[in-house]
Order: sequence, then structure tokens, then C-alpha cells
Amino acid sequence: MATEQMTSAAPLPLCSVCARQSAGEGGKDSIRVAAEEASFECALCFGILHPSFIDEVSKAAEAHLASCPYDATSFILALNLPTSQTLREQIIKKRFPSFNGILADIPFKVRNINAYLNKLQQASGLRPTLMSDLQLTITFENDDFLETDTEFLRRAFPHEFRSGKKRRQNGEENGNGEPELTKNRLQNMLGRVDEKLASTFPVEKAPSRPCKFSFAFERDPVYIAGRYCKYSRSLPQSPWSAEEDTPLIPGHSVSEKVTGPMAKLLGSTETRFVASGREDIDVRMLGEGRPFVVHLINCRNTQTLRPDRRVETLSALREAINKSSVDVAVSELALLSREVAEQLSMGQEDKKKLYTAYCYSTLPIDNAVLKAATRTQPLEIIQKTPVRVMKRRALLDRPRSIYTLETMPVDEHHFLVRMETQAGTYIKEFVHGDFGRTRPSLADLIGCEKGEVDIVELDVERVDLMPVTVLMVAEKPMLADSIARLLSDGRCSKRKGMNKICSVSEYNGDFMGQPAFFKVTSTCGHVMGVDFPEEFNNWHRVQPVELYNAPIEKVECSKEMKMNRYLASEAKGVDYLVLWLDCDKEGENICFEVIDAVHGKMKKPRNVDIMSLVYRAHFSAITEYDIKAAMRNLGRPDQNVSLSVDARRELDLRVGCSFTRFQSMFFKGKYAELDASTVSYGPCQTPTLAFCVNRHDEIVNFRPEPYWVIQTEFEARDGSSVKGDWARQRVHDPADAQMYLNRIRQAGVAAVFDINTKRSDRYPPHALNTVKLMRAASTQLGLSPATTMHIAESLYTQGYISYPRTETSTYPTNFDLRGTLSRQTNDRRWGDIASRVMQEGINRPRGGADKGDHPPITPMRSDGGALHGDNARVYEYVVRHFIATLMRNCVYEVTTVKMNCGEEEFSFQGKQLIDPGFTLILSASGAEKDVWMPRVERGDQMRLKSAEVVDRQTIPPSYLTESELISMMEQHGIGTDASIPVHINTICQRNYVTVETTSRRLIPTQLGVCLIHGYHAVDPELVLPTIRADLERQLDMIASGQADFMTVKNHAVDLFRRKFLYFKDNMPRFDALFAATFRTVSVEERQSTVCPKCRVNSKTPGHIHCQQCKDASKRGADIRSAGVVTRGSRGGRGRGTARGASTRGGPSLRATRGARLRGAVATRGTRSTRGRGSTARGASSGGGGGESNANLMPLGTPGGRGSSLPPIRGARGSPAGPPPPRGRGMPPRGGGSNAFVAPPPLPMPPPIRPPVQQQQQQRYQQQSNMSPPPLPMPPPIRPPAQQQQSRMPPPPLPMPPPLPHQRYHPPSAPSTSTSIPPQAARHSAPWPTEASPPKRVKQEPQGSLHWPPNYAQPSAAAPGTWQPNDGPSQTWQPSAHQPPRPTHNGAMKREEIDFTADVEVSTAQPKRESWIPSDEFS
Repeated sequence: MATEQMTSAAPLPLCSVCARQSAGEGGKDSIRVAAEEASFECALCFGILHPSFIDEVSKAAEAHLASCPYDATSFILALNLPTSQTLREQIIKKRFPSFNGILADIPFKVRNINAYLNKLQQASGLRPTLMSDLQLTITFENDDFLETDTEFLRRAFPHEFRSGKKRRQNGEENGNGEPELTKNRLQNMLGRVDEKLASTFPVEKAPSRPCKFSFAFERDPVYIAGRYCKYSRSLPQSPWSAEEDTPLIPGHSVSEKVTGPMAKLLGSTETRFVASGREDIDVRMLGEGRPFVVHLINCRNTQTLRPDRRVETLSALREAINKSSVDVAVSELALLSREVAEQLSMGQEDKKKLYTAYCYSTLPIDNAVLKAATRTQPLEIIQKTPVRVMKRRALLDRPRSIYTLETMPVDEHHFLVRMETQAGTYIKEFVHGDFGRTRPSLADLIGCEKGEVDIVELDVERVDLMPVTVLMVAEKPMLADSIARLLSDGRCSKRKGMNKICSVSEYNGDFMGQPAFFKVTSTCGHVMGVDFPEEFNNWHRVQPVELYNAPIEKVECSKEMKMNRYLASEAKGVDYLVLWLDCDKEGENICFEVIDAVHGKMKKPRNVDIMSLVYRAHFSAITEYDIKAAMRNLGRPDQNVSLSVDARRELDLRVGCSFTRFQSMFFKGKYAELDASTVSYGPCQTPTLAFCVNRHDEIVNFRPEPYWVIQTEFEARDGSSVKGDWARQRVHDPADAQMYLNRIRQAGVAAVFDINTKRSDRYPPHALNTVKLMRAASTQLGLSPATTMHIAESLYTQGYISYPRTETSTYPTNFDLRGTLSRQTNDRRWGDIASRVMQEGINRPRGGADKGDHPPITPMRSDGGALHGDNARVYEYVVRHFIATLMRNCVYEVTTVKMNCGEEEFSFQGKQLIDPGFTLILSASGAEKDVWMPRVERGDQMRLKSAEVVDRQTIPPSYLTESELISMMEQHGIGTDASIPVHINTICQRNYVTVETTSRRLIPTQLGVCLIHGYHAVDPELVLPTIRADLERQLDMIASGQADFMTVKNHAVDLFRRKFLYFKDNMPRFDALFAATFRTVSVEERQSTVCPKCRVNSKTPGHIHCQQCKDASKRGADIRSAGVVTRGSRGGRGRGTARGASTRGGPSLRATRGARLRGAVATRGTRSTRGRGSTARGASSGGGGGESNANLMPLGTPGGRGSSLPPIRGARGSPAGPPPPRGRGMPPRGGGSNAFVAPPPLPMPPPIRPPVQQQQQQRYQQQSNMSPPPLPMPPPIRPPAQQQQSRMPPPPLPMPPPLPHQRYHPPSAPSTSTSIPPQAARHSAPWPTEASPPKRVKQEPQGSLHWPPNYAQPSAAAPGTWQPNDGPSQTWQPSAHQPPRPTHNGAMKREEIDFTADVEVSTAQPKRESWIPSDEFS
């Protein structure tokens, strides 16, 4: 308030612009607006922002550009403001907090720049931008307050104005020896200006005169390198004179003759000439010439150096320089970057020079003496700084090397010396000795006294920059060989590496404008893997949950390969590293593994980041064009992409190891038929297996429905016959079918009332990507995805096809389709078709998706018949698919004839192929074939020849094929195009599914079915694809730089740790399914160490898997296509069972004595009374009651008489052939039987809910007064669900609405519940007549009762109703959370209900009526 009162007495002088932008409405009383004619009297902008001043500056800029034009199209604007004005911006901001103009939110420098941009753009015609090679700098000066401001700041910050030697050397002091107020010093003080200090500053004073301004246009420098030869012995390298009084001759130097034409053509204001060493004025430079770089500063004309005109411009410069003088010639001109140009003068010790000297000796010298001087090679010498260069060089002893030395006599006093020396060697002093300052000298070697040998003439024949060493690393040895062969034009040598696995190809070439020695080698995939430390790899001592907090270390993938040592040895002393790893996420991760292995052995210049020496090649095919283009356009490795792979690998390790260890140790030695050495879980492999098991459950739970169709045949007027298609297609009542048949027969004639001809097109396929290739190879070639990708990678490394891992299915606009197609014109299999496509014109395919990764998979060269077997088949498909994408559409005509017979409509079709198009080469797409039809006209009568009713049944879906599974994985985001085949191969190797050889269908095994059912019973999200898809999206955010690596990783690890704890606590529910499926090992068997099948001692009692015979052979297990046959346990002598029980449609039950079982399969190892419908060994038990105690039976278990599921045709003990039709004589519905007693269910895991479901959960918790501890949310990540941290029991969470793809529904409340089987045994007939809704029960409004979609769906007519398959709509209420009502004897009582689904009924609150099991369950 004191500040405001003070300012009101002395108003702040501001111009109208600053008053509006700074003060706003909140500071009107604190300012005084300056007059328009004295706009410079503004205490904030000093008049810089006044429109008239801006116009004046713009006109001056326009005049400056007119006098010195630039060929630029854009510019960058930089403003240098007076220090006093910058200080006042901060003072006013602190002193007047009530100002509420736009400058309260926008920085001052932004509004200053914005005020000038439009005017300068209009005046200059250049576009302002943030990236340009031309910068316009406007400097404003006003020193009215410089002395007072400096004094004010000196009093406030005295330590900032201390005088020192360094500041005096930098010129930061005025004439009085006091430090000046510079911009850097002011920036250090502005941040410490507070409101109190600002109130004491005299900001009310206004400037007395306007600011002065000046311009500076500056363009980025240009570096042009090359080599020059000097043929004169009187031309210096740079302008100089031996005598101070001798005037310089303009243009009489190598540097002037070279830089003159360059400066004239490019319009530079200043040039600098830098050469690799220098020769004396009387020394010629011959041979290839001496390397040099010209630094051209502030060039006005650089458009001629654009890539499309660069070669032409450099050629014109070379000709201009060479024609301007006969004494100098240049060659090999090239445009360089600043980094490369600066290296020309570095590393003098590594350069070599070749000299030829014409020498004279005062004494006669014969040939023998000269040869004796060349015996010692190389020769090490010590040279003191010569006397002739003492003016510019320090007095030092310099060691130098003479690599080669040759002599040739001319006469007895003259001889020639040819020597190759280290750069920096003084050759004249080496010859004559320099009065003993060079030792040994040539005079010493030939035995002459000092001064008796000297040089007459000296020529430099060659200057070799010591070639830099470049190490290039590919991902596979074959790929490294191909890259080296293509880049060296076949002139590379090859040697074996020290690890005896990888080879090294070597050749000489150029790297970024300088000579280079290349070494090309490879890894063998990943160099490093992730693992836990050794102390965490003991399964017995380390609890699996500890793995979520255990440290992670990187270990070498294969110690036998010694890949780290090998790469480090090859990288020793190299200057650059070029990475040729595959251009995908895994390849990017391997890039940094290679960098970690080699960076300690590379040459690292002082103050240079090692990553500046590392380059990344991006390529999509192993062809000469692609590889050389990648070498010309090197990039940098992307660390964000690598970090996303690190996060995925660490997460998969922690989650997979924790679940796998816990499951394997839990089931070790517990069940006899458990045919797996480990029971594994994987975030990707388990959802992949779930797709297969879900289809298996659909097949098992499928109930065929009969229907009837009418088949007819009509005769046309020409006597030909044709079959008619009934418009109704099918009916579900045989009486209706018979009625329609009678009508048709009674009519006897059909009248044609409509004839329609339509032209149809089939479009060519999209370009080939990885998923399409794997699907086609599985469907058409019978190859597994893993085999397909192995073959594709082999074809890629050999250069036959492009990179095989891509998601893009459209060709880039610049893709050379014609050139790629022309390589296939000479092939005898499809060369004619390819030639025809080129002649008729290429049709670019439409559609497809551009994912921004690699181009589609295309052939890169013809195989010439060199490929065989599966390699040739995959290559042929790639070629045919590529050619097909460039061909015309397949065109055909379809004629449809409709006719009426007995008020029933029939039709038939004919098809005529017009143009086969792309199907001519891609026959697998199914070429349209002609379909004959009789010639008819509208109104024709066609006689009915025959008509009959045919009864049929609906059929279940088939098991998933590999092609269908790949599509589902791609659709749900499970894995990538590179990892999809790995996950499918994993579930096959773990014996979770088996693959049919011919159809490539995936059939789940007994173990695979039990695993997925068990996960569904405990935590369905462990198998649903949504959680992995969400994780993949978060990893993609890491790769794109939108999310933090540690945040995403820690969040995902904590999520799965909680899920693991919940899974561990609820393991009895998971184990119940295994107990119902496999036979428990006895105590004697657990103690035995001998495998009962191969009789080999495993040395481990109760081992889960025999390593010798690779089988869980304790009485064996046999998996059928849709169920399980459990054999090997001796049954009792009861007439209802024999050894084992056979089922098709679900796993058999393990049972013990003590309870009667009706409507379920026979059990093994128990005595049973005679069951109705049972026969000999392996038969299903009937509806009769045998004494047994059944455990939990999974979904889809078939029963005998009394079961809701049909018996299997042809199975032993079941009726063969189709089931009898439903009709009269069928027993009524409603008869029920007890199939099993479910174990008490356990609480639900914390699901990952979408935001809407999360809000529902929060509302429910508020009503229930429960609040589980929330999980901290990372900002860029999708919010997780509420997670429960307690163990048994966790706080109750309401169920979210069932997902459309979620098949199993866990209990709706965290309480003990009873599982009800699906439609268990309602009557004694094997086939039900119609669907019947379950009985309505009194229930509370809270909670939910989930009905599988096969049996009951929510009715669209009204909310709160449900509609079964064919039954009427009835009111339905959700289930409540209440316990079963105990009877007088403690048994559970049940009502008459319809067991049609897995209904989880919770039992948490007493005094409520619910589903009650009967006494038979006891």
C-alpha cells in the first residue's frame, strides 16, 4: 500500500502502447500517458514500440537490404535492447503488482519481437521464422540512465561489481577501472530484484532523447574443402613478406587465389583459409595436393549450394580458380559441415607427408654411402625448434618419425632423397642438421660434417590425412557382409573376429569428406539381456513377490560368444561408430547396447560428447541404392525408443518370473498328469493363449440347433436344369417347411419376374506388411509365423526382399515401383505378366495405412532360380503379391434371376469373368470363374422338376487358425509385428496348444484350458488383452518422448505387484480347477524319484516333469480335440464305471467316495453304482446316482442322460450319429440335477476400470463408507483403477459392466459365493426343445448378476429386463450380496432354478433370500 501511495504522487510516464499493454485497467491512476510527439518519454519501452519509430526502423532495414541483398526467403529476428530498458521492465513488474495488462502473462521480449515482425516482413519481403540461415539483429542504444543505473545496482549488489584480472582481460571495465554494466552481469542481478528494492528505484524519470539503432545481417558460415597444388617456388601460402619494409603484393598468395573466386561467387564479406600444414615459399606442392578448408562468412548468395545445384556450383568454382592462375590448381571441392571442417587442423601427429628433395654435398658421395643411410627404417629423430621459425614457435624438443627413406645418386655431388615423414617434420633441418639441433640428421647418416649437405629444391608430393577409423556394426553377420560388399564395391577384405563367430570386413574409403578406414562387423541379435542378480535366482529362498523390488542388471546374452569383449577389441582406437542395426524398436535398443560396449575404447577428443561420434543408418532393403543412400544420410540413435524397450523387457521379466515361479513351485509334484516342466505366465503369451481357449470354450458350449431348408430344381425352356435358392433360406419348424413344400409342389411352375445384371470389381490387395505375410504363409503355405519370419529375415539379409518387419501397407509416394517391377521381367514364372504391366501402365493401389516405419515388403532382386524349398515359396508369394498390387481390378458380371413359385421366391445366379486383373498372378486370392446359367427372359415359365425338405443342424465354429490368431493379436495390440510369432511359438512349445499340421489350427491342451479358466476364476484381467494394450500405448508414449521412462515403468510394476499379491492370496480358487482335472500325486509317489515311464531316477522327489522322457508320465494324460480323456486310474467294480472316463467337450472329474453324482461324467478311481446310459470302459455316467464326492467341474463338461449338453457322436458309450430331433415325446424341461459343489469363491482383484467405471466405484465406496488407499497417478499415463492393498479379505469393489469380449464373470462382491454350472441337467433327454429363462428371485437393487451372452442378453425393449435366446421377455433384477440360508441340519437349500450360465451368487449379508444349494450338495 505504501508503494501504491508513493506512485500516485509521482505517476509513471508511459506511452499509450505500454499503458494499454502493461497497466491495463488496474493501473490507470498510477500512470501518466506521454504525448504522441514525445513518445520516447516512456519509462518502459523508451519509445521503441511507438509506430512511428517502428516505421523508421523498417524503412532503414529495407534500404539496407536494397544495398546488400540476400537470396534468402526467411530470417530470424533478434533485438538487443538497452540495459536500462531491460532493468526497468523488471522494476515496473515488481513495483506495480496491480497492473493487469497483457504483459502480466506475456513476457516483455515476446511483445517486443511481435511489434516488429509484421513491419519488417513487409519491408524486406522475407518470412520471419524460428529456423533460418539469415539473422537480422537490431541493436538499440540509449545511455541516459547508464551511470545512475550502474550506481544503483552497485549499491544493491556490490559483489557483482568486483574488479578482477579476468574481467580486465575481457574488457568489462570502463576507463576508470570500474566494471561496466553488461547484459550478462544484469541478468545475474534481475532475478534478485524484489518489491522492496524496486520501490527505491527512480523509475518515474523518462528518457530525454529517442534511442539510436543499428543493423546487422548475418548468415550462417559456409565451409568448402578441397586440395590445392602449387607449382611456383615464389608463391607463399598466405600473404606475407620476409622484410617488414617490403610491401605485400595483393593477390600474390595461394589463399587469395583460392578464396577470391569463392567470395565473388557467393558474395561473402570475409574469408578464412585453413590448410593441413604449410609449405615454404620456395617449396612446391605436387601430387594430389594439400587439403584445405575455406571459411566463407556472411554469404549473400547460397541458393546455388542447395543439394540440387551443389555439384554444378562447385564445378564452376574449380574451373574459375584453375583458370585464374597457372601457379595454383584445386581439386575435390566439397561442402562440409562445421564439425568436419574443424577436424582438418587436428591430429597433426597422425598425418603423413611424402617429400622429394634435390640435395647437394660439398664432398663426393658414392651409392654405397647413400644406401647405408637408408638401412634404419623407420627412423626416430629429435628436432629443436629451428632458428628460422623462432619468431613464431616456442623452443621445444619435438620427436618426429621418418617412416620411409630412399636415396638415388645423380652425380657425385648431387642426389635425390624421397622420404615419408610425420607431419610437422622440418625437412631442411633434417637434411643439413641445423648445427646439431636435429639428431640424427641425414648428414649424420651419410657420415658428413655439419653444413656439408643441404637442399637445393624441395617438393611435397603427397599430404595424407591419417584416415579416420570407422567401426560399423550390423545385427547379423550375413547383413554385415552384404553392407561391406555394397559400400566397398566388392573391394573389401575379410577376416575372422576374436570370438570366432563374427567376421570383420575391411576397406578404405571416404567418411564425411575425409579418408577413412572402415571395419564392418556385427552382433548376433541382442548383446545384453536383463536378469536378476544371482542371489535372486534361487527359487526356494526368494519369495516371488520380492522380484518386483529386486534390482535388475544387464548380463551378456551369450557368454560363449564373448560379444562385449569382441566389440570392445574392434572398437579400440576408432574415431566413429556407425550403427546398422535393424530399423525397429529392438534394433534401436541394440544400438545402445553396442554403444555401452565400445564407448570406453573409442577415441574421444577433449570436451566432446561421445554421442557426437555415433551415427545411425536408416535403411529398408539390402540393395546398393538403399545402402549407399543410408550412408549419405546418417542420423542419430533415438534413446527414447530404446528406453521403451528397456521398460518392456524389465516389466516382462518381473511379471513373468514372479507368476511363473509361484505357479511352478505351487504345482510341483502335486498332480500326476501335469505335462509341463514349468507353468508359465506372460503378459503377452497368456492373452494369446486366452484367444485359443475362448474359441475352445465356444466349441464345447455350442449346442446345435436343427433347421429345415427346401431344395428345388427347375427346368428352363431349352431343357436345361437349374437349382433355385429359396429366399427364406431356412425355417425352424418342420411343419412350416412341409407347408411351404406343399405350396411349391401344388404350383408346379415358377414365373420369372426379375432379371438383374450387375458389374462387380475386386480390388487388388494392399501392399504387403508383416502381419499379412504371416497370415498368408500360414494359410496358403502351411508355415508357422516363427518359421515365416525366420525365412523372411534370411531373404532380407541376402538382398532378395526388403525389410520384413513393417506395419505399413501403402507404398510411399517416392517409391520406385517401376524400377522394382522391372527386375522381375526376366523371370520365366511371371516375367510375361510383369512386362505386360509395365507396358499397360502401373496402377498404384489405393487404401492401406502408412504407419511411418518401413516401406511395405517388396522384392529387391530376382532370385534367378537360386532359392529352394520354403525360401523359394515365401519369396514367390512376396513377388506375386507385389505384382498383383500394381495390376488392374478383377472385373466380372453377375446376373441374378428371380422367380415366383407357389408364392415363394427363388433365385439363381450366373457369373461371367470380364477381366481377371490381379487374380491372373495371385491365384490364391481366388480368381472369379464363369458360372453357367440358362438363357431366360422376364415372364418365362420354368417347370418344377423336384422339391424336397432337407433337415440340417447348425455347426460349431472351428478352432482358431494361426492366421486368425495373428489378426486378433494385431487387433487387440498384443505384441508387435516382430514379437507376434514369438508369442505363438511360446504357447506351442509350452504345450499349452497343439497345432494341426494341415489346417494350422490351434487346439488348446488340457493344461492350457485349465490355466485360462483358473486365471478367469481369480482375476480375468490377467488374460484380457486390454491391460497389455494399455501398457503398449504407454510404452509408445515413452518412445515418442511424451512420457517419462521411470514414471511409466514404476507405475506398471506396482500395478502388477498388487495383482500378484491378490493372485497369490486367491490361489486355492485357481488350484480347484487343477484338482478337478488332474490326479493328485500320493505321498508315496511324491517321495519317489523314479519316473514310472522311463524308470530314470530324476533325483528330485515329486518332480513336475520328467526331463528324460519329456513327459509327465505318472499314469499319463491324453488331450483330445475338444476335451480330455483321463486314463490310468483303476475304477471300482461298479457297473457304471471302468478304468477312467472318456469325455469330449470338457475335462473329466476327479471324484472320491461319499456323494452321489448325477448329470456329470464318470469319475476315475471310485466305485460307482450303475448309472443310466453308461456302458463299458470310458463311458459317461448317466443320471443314476453313484456314490462319489465331486470337485469343481469346469465349464462345458458333458454328461450322460440328464445333462444339458449332447453326447458325442461316435464316442464309446454314447449314441452314434446325429441327435434325435426335438418334437413330441421329448421329456419336459425343468428336471435338474446336481453336477458339483463349487469351492467357496474369493474376493475380486482390483480391476483396471475406465474413468466412468471408476466414478461408479467411488460413488459406491462413499455409500459403503469404504475408501481403499489410492494409487498415485503419473500425469501422462491412463489412470489406473482403484487398487486394494490389503490381503484377505480386501475391501469390496463393485463389478464394472461386463466387457463385450469378457467371457467369464467373477463374483460381484468380496464375499464367499457359490458357483452355479451352466444349464445343468434340466431333463433326461439329450437335446433340449427350447431355451427357458431362469427363475426370478427376490433380490436387493445393489450388486449384479452376469449372464453369458449365449444364454441371456439385456432386452432393448425396456431396462431391467432380459431376453433369453428364444424365450419371452421377463423382468430381471440384479443379484444381491447375501449368504445361503442354512437349514436345520446345516445343509444348504436351493430353489428350482435353470442352470444356464456361470452365475456367481455372493453370500455376504444374511436375512436375504438367494440361490440356495440343496442337501444333495452336502
